[in-house]
Amino acid sequence: MIISVFNVVVAAPISRENSKNLAFKETISFSKPTIDTNGEYISLNIKETNILLDYPGQPKLPVFSKTYKFPFGTKIKDVDCIISQVTEEEITGTIELAPEPQPLTTFQNTIASSRDIDELKHQNKGIYPEKWFNYEIKCGLDKGKRTIFVIFHVFPIRYKQSENKILEINSIDIKIDYV
Repeated sequence: MIISVFNVVVAAPISRENSKNLAFKETISFSKPTIDTNGEYISLNIKETNILLDYPGQPKLPVFSKTYKFPFGTKIKDVDCIISQVTEEEITGTIELAPEPQPLTTFQNTIASSRDIDELKHQNKGIYPEKWFNYEIKCGLDKGKRTIFVIFHVFPIRYKQSENKILEINSIDIKIDYV
């Protein structure tokens, strides 16, 4: 008796008519922020976040960042998020602002002075950041293979500076529709 085993892999382009709409879903939960006092300023931390939003002259806020990977050729049709209930909390103190870059120079008269914190406070009207999330779709290499990346940033805390309040969420549902 002879037994033969064959592994056959067939690669064919997928036509748009035969392609299936797929979806990736994930829920990300956040703990309550902790407030640390550092002199006259406060800093906000959430243990599930992994980077800090620190644009010069803007409040430093925690951010959750995650990169989703898809095979090259994947078409991202839609990215949608549903945030949990928003809670508002008054804070005492001012959230630390990210420093302005300072030029390095050997000329004493050309050293720029940093802007006054009060001036920056009055410039920051409204809510920062403007949205609860943003994302980018990029293409690149992952371990030598061409890959589609969806880079996602969630801002679980937003700052309403004019009222010295923070807006916070405890979870966000992410849905990525793709073909």
